[in-house]
Amino acid sequence: MPRGGVVHLAAQIFLGLLCPAGGSAQAPLRTRDASFAVVRYDGGLTAGALTLYDAVLVANERSSRSGYTLFSMFSDGRVSMQGGLDAARRSAAIPVVPQLSGLLTAIRGEMLIGATTTIQSGFMPTAALTGRARIRFEKDHNGAHAEAAIARAFDGRLWQTVVLGEGRVWWRSGSAFTAVRSTTMQLGVGDLLNDTEGQVEWLTGRGIVTTSLGVRLGEALRGTTAWGGISVMYPLLWDSWLTASLSRRPGAEPPGRPLSRLRVAASEWPPAIVPTAATSAAASTANARPSRYPATGPRDGTSA
Repeated sequence: MPRGGVVHLAAQIFLGLLCPAGGSAQAPLRTRDASFAVVRYDGGLTAGALTLYDAVLVANERSSRSGYTLFSMFSDGRVSMQGGLDAARRSAAIPVVPQLSGLLTAIRGEMLIGATTTIQSGFMPTAALTGRARIRFEKDHNGAHAEAAIARAFDGRLWQTVVLGEGRVWWRSGSAFTAVRSTTMQLGVGDLLNDTEGQVEWLTGRGIVTTSLGVRLGEALRGTTAWGGISVMYPLLWDSWLTASLSRRPGAEPPGRPLSRLRVAASEWPPAIVPTAATSAAASTANARPSRYPATGPRDGTSA
């Protein structure tokens, strides 16, 4: 750690975040995704959903900006929309003392702000504004971060403040990328929740397989809930990919989150396992790209 201990390190991180970010931005990366899902809810209702997703990311070593929109139309005529904007600033990498070089090579500070909103047929819109502060620990393609965040969210009924703390670790081994995340949330209505999720992504021939598994503890109305899924991506032409996936997520009565889906067609840029310069620079700006499940946003100010 640099001379001066924790106070000196904190000063470097803070000043690094305030100073202008160096480096020119990479060309924008854009994702366009068209998909069809079959959704089965807890009550037994099955519905089809056509979903269109569009996202753009602009990033360099010190900053990133992204936005996305998602539109879903269900077979019963319901319509659901979701959109979000995110921005992040990172300090310059701060080298560590040689004694720690076997564990990590640099430390960065990071500040993020994001806004999301959803609109659904027959329901009030939802919205959330979140500010995050992170410390990132880096070593080649591996790393971890510790985060504190606060969100102001409207769930369609009332506004509430959500306080979050998160830890995440990711590492790459050969052609496989693995990440584990644990997030604790204190909701304004009283619930203290914890989400823990793991994801493994690997290359198999020309295709890419992604699996995930997660669990939520502490939600008073639903108790312990779990989710998981698997998807297979295969390149078609240029930067287009065909995707088939099956997943299960915490459910609710329509229009709550779907329990299962089958996405049969998609087009997107190569995912994180085949990083470009810009995606590498912004690798941990967000925990994951916005979900492209049918846009059935959360009603409680949180998301699984």
